[in-house]
Amino acid sequence: MSVAMPAVRFGEPESISNFDLYETEKISIYISKILESDKDTIHIKFSSFFKIFKRLDAYGFKIL
Repeated sequence: MSVAMPAVRFGEPESISNFDLYETEKISIYISKILESDKDTIHIKFSSFFKIFKRLDAYGFKIL
């Protein structure tokens, strides 16, 4: 049995039907339909270290 692992990726997903689309300002966010948010909010955070290392983190959800 495989376990679903959350991931943050750039670009549109291959199977759009498996995702809900949310748009905020100029950003399109695809959230997998197997995720359930805690308190109706999923947080996505951008962080960088001296503008060299950049990453996106997502939290505030559970996998159904």
